[in-house]
Amino acid sequence: GTPSANPSVEISLSPSDSPSLEPTFNVDPSEWTFAVGRGTLADVSNQIVDSLRFKEMVLASDHQIIRRICPSCYPTHRDIYYRRLTPMPEDFDILDLMMNNWFSQNNVLNVDFALYSTYEDAVNDNRAASWTYCNYDDFGIGFPRDCGPTGFVPHNWASYTHSNSNWVGYNHAFFIRANPLFVYSPMTDLASGMDTSQSSTFIANGKDYSAEKAI
Repeated sequence: GTPSANPSVEISLSPSDSPSLEPTFNVDPSEWTFAVGRGTLADVSNQIVDSLRFKEMVLASDHQIIRRICPSCYPTHRDIYYRRLTPMPEDFDILDLMMNNWFSQNNVLNVDFALYSTYEDAVNDNRAASWTYCNYDDFGIGFPRDCGPTGFVPHNWASYTHSNSNWVGYNHAFFIRANPLFVYSPMTDLASGMDTSQSSTFIANGKDYSAEKAI
């Protein structure tokens, strides 16, 4: 296996012509590992589309926090932290949950997870600062659908199946807290010797970059 973080990779988001709308985020790769992104934050050569690997990385990370950065989103949705609160079932695909299918099964706000606007609040699980509204269950719409700090906020979601780019959440990326000691150990079908890794759908510029599922 290989470490989850590549210290040579530096992720920097460039501002648009209107810095007030799309601020610059400098993400330290020694602190955060890039998982997957779209638009200006896409990095196909470094993305993680193996859902089992992604899940293992989340489980092995401090506080099981996933970060979503979206410079084109509304101010409340430019930097969001998903903190897992309950154990994930064995067949729970948290990568697909983030990318394409934000569903409520085993994923209810302030029961199974909490959302925060700062990493400090997420680490401390500061419920006084946690988001209070979420909706779910719209096939093809990923994190965080129309969830908001205090109520319904549309159009800031992720999707890797929608081919157009005309929604405010299009330019975004997901990160996991870096863990240099993490080594991926995928489950193996002992009978066939094949990796049983799953994959999540990733489409960029009309091309499907999903890894094939082992059978």
